[in-house]
Amino acid sequence: MRNLLVWAGGALLAALVACSPALDWRLARLDAPAAELLLPCKPDRGSRPVELVGQKLEMAMVGCEAAGQVFAVSWVVVPQGVVPGDLLRHWQRATLAHLHAPADAAQGAAGFVPAGAIPLPEAVRLAASGQRADGTPLQFDAAWFLRRQGEQTLALHAVVLANQRNSTAVDNFFSSIQLK
Repeated sequence: MRNLLVWAGGALLAALVACSPALDWRLARLDAPAAELLLPCKPDRGSRPVELVGQKLEMAMVGCEAAGQVFAVSWVVVPQGVVPGDLLRHWQRATLAHLHAPADAAQGAAGFVPAGAIPLPEAVRLAASGQRADGTPLQFDAAWFLRRQGEQTLALHAVVLANQRNSTAVDNFFSSIQLK
């Protein structure tokens, strides 16, 4: 009986943490990549030009910040003539460099292919440590994957940045990604 009470108390605590007001999970719909995901706060949307695989591409992004964590999904259209796996590898290296993480952090990363995504070896999810621009440490979880939408191939990147990793929040975020 005591073990049951300890287990029930732990389950209740986990549920309260996952549903805390600081993490107000809500469904976010993304038109361009035809996707849905849960975000723990009201999402902001934007876009900006970036350079990937030697080309200037328009990157769209949806994300928010809650409880000291940033949750975001960004995507670009894979240009004609660019090998999609090369774009994912380049984006991974660029992200790791930007976050001052070890360059080999993507080696041995687990595959990440949500339903509706294109299965490629370069579609991965990883957890690593890095640094902000000011040198303060951070933990991050990131995934890169592809999807076909009409005549286009889209490369997507999902990330959670935090001072301290919250496994429950990270898993809620990544497991909620659904490509329609």
